[in-house]
Amino acid sequence: ADAGCENPLDPFEENCGREIPFTLNEIEDAAPAFSESTLAWQQGEASDSEILLWDGSTVTPLTDDNVSDRDPTIAETIVAWEKSVGGDSRIMLWTGSTAVPLSDAGLDAWSPHTDGVSVVWSQGPSRFGPPEGVYHWDGSGTTRIFGSAGGVAPAISGERIVWETDAGIHMWTGSATVLIPGSAGGHAPAISGQKVVWHASDGSDD
Repeated sequence: ADAGCENPLDPFEENCGREIPFTLNEIEDAAPAFSESTLAWQQGEASDSEILLWDGSTVTPLTDDNVSDRDPTIAETIVAWEKSVGGDSRIMLWTGSTAVPLSDAGLDAWSPHTDGVSVVWSQGPSRFGPPEGVYHWDGSGTTRIFGSAGGVAPAISGERIVWETDAGIHMWTGSATVLIPGSAGGHAPAISGQKVVWHASDGSDD
């Protein structure tokens, strides 16, 4: 009887529980990142992919070059991503009108993540080797997080930063680095406030 709902599994009566294609073309669209009504993603082949931004009504290309721009992260008004420049990968930040680098030239930087205030990433001589550490841009400058050597897949929420190493999941509390108990073998941590989740093997599966 409700014209706004066609599916009893759709609690919000939006899209009636159906998926709606956002892009429908013959180009690779991947790595979507979403924040409220704003969506960022990469489009194109691996050797030449661009970052696009949808603000709820209009799609705007943030990059237009012949290199690989990939893995966007977005929260509130901050958009960051990884760009291949020559033999290096750098973390880029969208200022609202242009893209500026956050990481140093001559090194590899990858796996950016933002909470809408700051950006974190892994950085080292090569993305195929252990990182020198996790780096944190706080809006004005960049610092290396103490005790984060070898840290990959960083994530941030406020002053707390988490990352993965061979030993488990580590967390920067704002003043010190701690290894989360019971996190040995953990991968791909995510954090919101003081809550941290990750995946790990239970002996038969993850």
